Amino acid sequence: MVRDDLSRRQQHKIKAKKNNEIIQRHAIITLVTMAIYSIYRVYFNWESFTTWPIIYFSGLVSIYLLCFKWISAYGRPLSSGEVNSLEVLNKGGLTEYIFDILYISWFVSLTSIITSYVWYIYLVVPIFAFYKAYTGILRPFLNNRNMMAQLAQQQQEEPLVESKRSQKLRAREEKLQARYAK
Repeated sequence: MVRDDLSRRQQHKIKAKKNNEIIQRHAIITLVTMAIYSIYRVYFNWESFTTWPIIYFSGLVSIYLLCFKWISAYGRPLSSGEVNSLEVLNKGGLTEYIFDILYISWFVSLTSIITSYVWYIYLVVPIFAFYKAYTGILRPFLNNRNMMAQLAQQQQEEPLVESKRSQKLRAREEKLQARYAK
């Protein structure tokens, strides 16, 4: 029992160490992409560094900060001592989408050096979020409402067919009511 507890703690420490490595690696890549973009825009292409690229870059920095806040919160040890693994990204979920947003941000910041129209790639993120919300939440809800409405309409259209037993019970109740009504 004590051995299992020790090995479990060691596994949690290993996971926490790997999570820190992943966060540090992504932070370095993010800082490098931001530096490349900033150096290019400020030193080599100052005349194109107008209001809109500054706004875009500010949005990009805020997206980076939000993604890193989420990733670091997810990879932090829980109060029970357990640690979520950031390595297993193929299981799906919100953490995988956060990493995808990070990757899209890297791509956009590096390719926006070539053209400013690359910022429109960010429209993929809310479009995909709307698609996931529609297919996962909205469409099943609407289909369920349509099925309920169809069932209610069918019940109104079809006359109820009583079984022989319920017909006998109803007839018996009518006789009793007629007997006591007199």
